[in-house]
Amino acid sequence: MNLSSVKPPPRGRIDIHSHLLPGVDDGCQTVEQSLDCIRAWIEEGFIGSVCTPHVGPGYFQENTPDHIADLMPSLRESVAAAGLDYHLWDGGEVRIFAETSEWFSYWGLPTLGPGRCVLLDWWGDQWPLFCEECCQFLLDNGYQPVFAHPERMNLEAKAWDEVIDRLLERGVWLQGNLNSLGGGEGPVSQERSWRLLKAKQYYVLATDTHAPRALRERRRALELVEQECGAEQLQLLLEDRPREIIWRLASEDE
Repeated sequence: MNLSSVKPPPRGRIDIHSHLLPGVDDGCQTVEQSLDCIRAWIEEGFIGSVCTPHVGPGYFQENTPDHIADLMPSLRESVAAAGLDYHLWDGGEVRIFAETSEWFSYWGLPTLGPGRCVLLDWWGDQWPLFCEECCQFLLDNGYQPVFAHPERMNLEAKAWDEVIDRLLERGVWLQGNLNSLGGGEGPVSQERSWRLLKAKQYYVLATDTHAPRALRERRRALELVEQECGAEQLQLLLEDRPREIIWRLASEDE
């Protein structure tokens, strides 16, 4: 990977998981919604976001890595035209299915920015082996899997604990959602998210922004995390490690 034309991100908070790219999934539907969300995050000290539309076999099928990359310049132009200083990188949130590794081989990997991290998610009430096989496929090919909002998995308590342990043992990074920490995903997800946060098992936090109407709990979570864990921990999870995810790991290829 040649990074000579890619500037490293400036200092500040970076959101590695957002649905700001308008009209491509269940996130922002208009440019105006995207801009409203960006304005809110600028107020909270964010300098940029990775746009991570839902992707995967049989799931928002037009959202291939190449298609997402083609859509990004228009949103960047709209941000600049609105007078906002905000960085946007392309990526994807990959829904894990049994065929996901084959999908990667055919369409390519929607990495988070220019780095080698891939954001994954999964929904279900019984943990399938193909989720771990997908994570191992990425690790075997030199990519770092980042598992989105594990606190929201619909698993019974014992099974959930076992899956978290297995993911961590395999070397998968866990990404917590601010909305869960703020109570926006219900009491079970909130309790699990705080447990993971206080045990320092989250590698990174993110907003998972979908629309302006759902920002209140996410913004409240920023205050709560700083109160409970301190400004230094919040910086690690929303600034230092996100910067590493989209830049330093890519630089290791040079």
